[in-house]
Amino acid sequence: MLTFVHEREYEFVELLTKKNERDLNRQFRECSRELEQATQRISKLDGIIQRLYEDNLDGKISEERFAKMTATYEQEQKDLSARVIVLHETLTGAKTQRLNIDSFLAQVKKYTEVKELDAEIIRALVERIDVFTPEKVPGTRTKKQTILIHWNFIGAVELPQEQKKSA
Repeated sequence: MLTFVHEREYEFVELLTKKNERDLNRQFRECSRELEQATQRISKLDGIIQRLYEDNLDGKISEERFAKMTATYEQEQKDLSARVIVLHETLTGAKTQRLNIDSFLAQVKKYTEVKELDAEIIRALVERIDVFTPEKVPGTRTKKQTILIHWNFIGAVELPQEQKKSA
């Protein structure tokens, strides 16, 4: 990974941008749509509660019914308001993720001339490593075992095939 980033930084940034862009755009669209719907529903609930209050004053509905309906609508409004806050945080987080590529590149640039892999470098660059069960052929164990490295700031990244073979 260090060699790939050092030798082909532009390609690496493009690779990460494409990967993140698809995920972030989808997440951004979904959150924005849900945020708009929640905001519209909150406004609509304000109007409903206002009409209920007026109907109660005019004697069209009983006090008991007014209290039940108001409580239900107000609870829904509270839940939607809490969801709006979460959606705003999610949208902010999606924007922040775009900055993570720069953070990862800054870390990688510290270690461009690594002679020996040590614990400090691992802690600085790697979030976690997933080691999967080796593939088995009846009667023997093959050497093919999948390992997935999750890098700090950027997660798991699939490098182009030609780079893997030379690494």
